[in-house]
Amino acid sequence: MRDIFDFFREMDRIFKDDFFTFDESISPRTDVHDHEDKYIVTFELPGVTKDDIDLNIYDNTIEVTAKREVKDYAKNRYSKESLSYHKVVRLPEEIDADNVKATY
Repeated sequence: MRDIFDFFREMDRIFKDDFFTFDESISPRTDVHDHEDKYIVTFELPGVTKDDIDLNIYDNTIEVTAKREVKDYAKNRYSKESLSYHKVVRLPEEIDADNVKATY
């Protein structure tokens, strides 16, 4: 019986490792198009309002984070939870942050 407890203790130790830590955010569908002198990056963020999107630009990286609330009224029960999106896109060259345009 002792062997089974040792086994479960070892499994607990292994799965507490950072390698098995999961981020609860969703990676949105992303398209990157390379045009002659610019990149066009599109993020699909369904149900997210413009005010709930955070866009960061540094070096050759674009990072988008967004949140939305999900409400469920099913079967006489109301529940509310947050859904978050996170995506980092690295481009092959540095981004001129002063010339970035974002549209919603």
